[in-house]
Amino acid sequence: MSKIKIFALGGLNENGKNMYVVDVDEDIFVFDAGLKYDNDLNLGIDYIIPNFDYLINNKKKVKGIFLTHGHEGNMGAIPDILEKLPDIPVYGTKLTLEIVSNDMDKKLLETVKLIEIKPHTKLEFGKNSIFPISVTHSIPDALCYVLYTPDGAIVYTGDFNFDSTMMGHYKTDIGKLAYVGKQGVLCLLCESFYADKPGHTSPQNRVADFIKEVLNKSKDRMYIVHLLLLLVSNHYSLALFHILHLYLFLIYFHHLPMLLCIYLMLN
Repeated sequence: MSKIKIFALGGLNENGKNMYVVDVDEDIFVFDAGLKYDNDLNLGIDYIIPNFDYLINNKKKVKGIFLTHGHEGNMGAIPDILEKLPDIPVYGTKLTLEIVSNDMDKKLLETVKLIEIKPHTKLEFGKNSIFPISVTHSIPDALCYVLYTPDGAIVYTGDFNFDSTMMGHYKTDIGKLAYVGKQGVLCLLCESFYADKPGHTSPQNRVADFIKEVLNKSKDRMYIVHLLLLLVSNHYSLALFHILHLYLFLIYFHHLPMLLCIYLMLN
């Protein structure tokens, strides 16, 4: 029987700063490495990251950091961690790694290992393996990870919801999830945001018809639109409608121009 330890370095009882460690017979797998922004009362503190001293003290045992998606609450601490631990490989999908790269210093970027992975392609690590599965979230290229150990599967869902209308880089592969469930799951590490509320999660991405209606009814006007960076699909809907209908618009946000370019390319 394997000796398995599972614990969090951040993300419990807080929104953001997600970072979870699974130690299987001293092979360490890290899932997500996020930040969270401090409140306005603590002047001079821009953001907070998990305490990763455990990884520093056990750096030779770390097989990699596996990122579920490109939100800062799940990958925002990567530049700070890689400054101290540049030899640890970071795994993620194309969009996620592009966002990480955009946050990193160019000199550091030349020395680190950012490994692009695709859903449903198994990664072997000796007697353990990791199988990424695509899931639906408000940003494309989101993943759930299944860590196969000699004693069973450990599933780390990341952030997800179920929306059968979503396709392409947003689609959840429910068949793969069902297959993992039939095989048996030793431990499920599942997102719990809004888990205390009954019902279904409202779709966050189908705003294209509303945007189209507003713009068509109010031509020759200037629009000031505020969108959360988290909801990339909303940005895409807005940008695509402007492009197709020759509206002029301005985007100003740290990640947004890059995100839209990559997303248009992916779609």
